[in-house]
Amino acid sequence: MAHHLIYGLHIDFESQDRMKKLGKDRKNRIIMLPLFKTYGDPILMHYINYISELELGFSFGIQEDSPKINFVDQLLRKVGCFLIQRQKQHDPSINYVNQSLIEESIESNMYTTIFMND
Repeated sequence: MAHHLIYGLHIDFESQDRMKKLGKDRKNRIIMLPLFKTYGDPILMHYINYISELELGFSFGIQEDSPKINFVDQLLRKVGCFLIQRQKQHDPSINYVNQSLIEESIESNMYTTIFMND
């Protein structure tokens, strides 16, 4: 029987350092596209950026994949995660809003994370 929620957190600090170097001139934009397994992953990703002293950018996830748990949704919003709708074939306004929101985030922030569901 497991007595721990997790047994460890392994961070690739070399990659974090490379991202810091890329971001020093403020001209580069870094987009991270991790696959996620749980809704704790965006929160964990923000924690890793924080302890690595990387600028906290915005994150995007898919609204339809949200667990619909008020506490989780509030926590995701507090760490800067936007839940966007999947593109719908017959609603070009949703596609435009999603695209505009992501483009603005990328242009305005050093780091943007778009979580991909596997």
